[in-house]
Amino acid sequence: MDDNRTVACCAKNEGEGNMYQSSDNVFRLTARHGKFSSATRFALIALSTLLLVACGDTNDEQPVQVPNREPVATDDNFDVAAGANFVVSVLENDSDPDHDTLSIASSTQPEHGVLSLENNELRYKPALTYKGSDEFSYTVTDGEYKATARVIISVTFNELDPTPHRAITGRLG
Repeated sequence: MDDNRTVACCAKNEGEGNMYQSSDNVFRLTARHGKFSSATRFALIALSTLLLVACGDTNDEQPVQVPNREPVATDDNFDVAAGANFVVSVLENDSDPDHDTLSIASSTQPEHGVLSLENNELRYKPALTYKGSDEFSYTVTDGEYKATARVIISVTFNELDPTPHRAITGRLG
């Protein structure tokens, strides 16, 4: 047995997180919830085969930063009336595992309409006489990472649309 190897240890942690000893005898503190910076008080006693190598109490403030994770952009489907301006609420089903605020970084143009980005909202207007399916993609960001999703829009005419009608003339009866 190596005389410098830690053979016994106990740790007491009074902060936010979990302290554990890894297989390489390194003590690690992992955060419990998201990003935080916390003062942690812990006592550490480590014994080697020959002597007590550490004993004491510390209240040393160290920032703990949990790595940022990528946002999740989810595909969307919408129905739009022909000729209508439509706010495409793509962020409603997107998420960030760290609860970072998401914003729309970019988008592609659809083939059968016009798409604009205003105040972190996408606005879609189909071509006036187009009826059918249209699509585009958009990219969200949490400020560091990005994620892309696809939007499929079904453009339909409804009973209230000003669609062209033929005039019928004649006499009754």
